[in-house]
Amino acid sequence: MKDLLLNLIKDDLVYARLLNGLADLGFDTTDYYLNLNDTVFHLAGFTRECITEELREWYFGRLERAHLLTVPPRSCAAFDTMAEGIFRELEWRKSQQ
Repeated sequence: MKDLLLNLIKDDLVYARLLNGLADLGFDTTDYYLNLNDTVFHLAGFTRECITEELREWYFGRLERAHLLTVPPRSCAAFDTMAEGIFRELEWRKSQQ
């Protein structure tokens, strides 16, 4: 399950970077988010009641950092490191419930 969750987080980071890059070029990407965060939270063990606005804001804040990373993202070790950090913090947040 951990590998699946790490891959999903990394995919979300890559996609966020793509959308931010397109937004920087002037494209409106508002309607193109995949909302993978709900799946990430569910796989991490969060119930609907525990998925707070604070948790969402934290997660989206981490996704925003992907914009600072280099390309190509699928082969960039920094994306792996970032996904691992998000995973560890999700585990910690889950343990604090």
